[in-house]
Amino acid sequence: MKDFISFMERAWWRYVNEGVITEGVKEEVRESWELCKFYGVDPFGGVGEILDEDNMKIRLRQNEDLISVAHPIMENVYKQVTGSGFLFVLVDRDGYLIDRIGDDSILGETRKLNFVEGALWTEEAVGTNAIALALRLNKPIQLVGAEHYCITHHIATCSAAPIHDENGNIIGCLDMTGLKEDAHPHNLGIVLAGACSIEKQLALIKSHKLIDATFDSIHEGMLIMDHNFVVQRVNEIALKILNISKKEIIGMHIQSILEDVDIIEDILSQTEPYYDVECVFYGRNQKIPCRINAVPIVANRKIIGTVITFREEKYVRNVVNKLAGFKASYTFEDIITNDENMKKIIETAKKAARSDCNILIEGESGTGKELFAQAIHNYSKRSKGPFIAVNCASIPRELVESELFGYERGAFTGANKEGKPGKFELADNGTIFLDEIGELPYEVQSKLLRVLDNHKIVRVGGTEEKKLNVRVIAATNRNLSEEVNKKNFRNDLYYRINVIKINIPPLREKRRR
Repeated sequence: MKDFISFMERAWWRYVNEGVITEGVKEEVRESWELCKFYGVDPFGGVGEILDEDNMKIRLRQNEDLISVAHPIMENVYKQVTGSGFLFVLVDRDGYLIDRIGDDSILGETRKLNFVEGALWTEEAVGTNAIALALRLNKPIQLVGAEHYCITHHIATCSAAPIHDENGNIIGCLDMTGLKEDAHPHNLGIVLAGACSIEKQLALIKSHKLIDATFDSIHEGMLIMDHNFVVQRVNEIALKILNISKKEIIGMHIQSILEDVDIIEDILSQTEPYYDVECVFYGRNQKIPCRINAVPIVANRKIIGTVITFREEKYVRNVVNKLAGFKASYTFEDIITNDENMKKIIETAKKAARSDCNILIEGESGTGKELFAQAIHNYSKRSKGPFIAVNCASIPRELVESELFGYERGAFTGANKEGKPGKFELADNGTIFLDEIGELPYEVQSKLLRVLDNHKIVRVGGTEEKKLNVRVIAATNRNLSEEVNKKNFRNDLYYRINVIKINIPPLREKRRR
């Protein structure tokens, strides 16, 4: 190395004094010297110019991702050579120094040359140097002593490697500078390894950001658990549904989040995906009914984690209602009549629609009771909610309760193994139309009364009360007051549904008028 240092010193003096390149000077160095001469760089200069404070702040802000990733890597690499008189420097794509770490001795020496944060270290600014060549040539390079164009840099050896983004674009450079006597080929290897580590870490962070963005763009709550079923990641929708902070939920076990023991056991023992299952999550001071999907993450035939996605039950019901056509089609405009009595009935129905009271529509079969019920729903503040029509006379007696109020899984033989919501749940935030209500079994009437009183339902086979917001419109072709006297219909239920009564005249009266 001493012979090479002496050779380059002679070659440099010859070029500066005679303009002649000595044979044996690297091609990159020869080309750079000529470029420096063209730029008018003073070979006896080499002191860098430093950015003003405001522009330096802008440049640091522009490169904050690069600095945040590179700095800890620079610290780790520097630990390998601490005390050897070396300095590590991070440079941006334009050649400005934006970070440096090193021994105090070399930091002091290089400060005399303004080799500090904010200095511009291009060939045009300070002559031939490894930083400038690495950025311009897009390759790792090492310079020793008089290979530098400016004599003030001849005391140094510098090794630099460009840093690229995921598309191969240069975004900066990592440099290792020390005294020329300490030059060694492995210095370039150290710098190259550091630059590669920075590139990989930047790519990993970007990948994580893309995953996070994708994670948060999913319109469902999402939890990722490890093999111990402890939450490791969560998206923003999940935090919103559960009304909980990320700090609180990360590290929680699935048993602290889900209420249903059977579902937890299924998830813990699963090897296959688990789709569209009803469950209850524990949120902040509340229980949240949801539908979940649970998919195991398998590697080398072992479950290494589980992904759970979930949506609140009420939003799932809204989608189901739309897809199933649970909506009212008719409005008052569809009821065309010249009959003055019918016009008065329509006005009464409109007034009833503006309230949220229960309504009883009486009339013979074929008089348009459901048409009125749909029109009332569409005229009310619940018009954007579901309209669920139930013909009480058409449901088998033994299934009426489960049809109206739903059932939990395993509630009875032949039941859906995952359970099923009842018509009242499907009508949440909307209207349920109970046609032929006089046909309801007497034992079911008491349960309907309880629902109307406290606005809560309990599924068959369950114990959990679910609060609902449902407006009831009932209809009958019977005289319910007579049915009450005959003990076929509960008196208290009759008064509960008969808050507003609308009586539709039979067709024969309309024809007569």
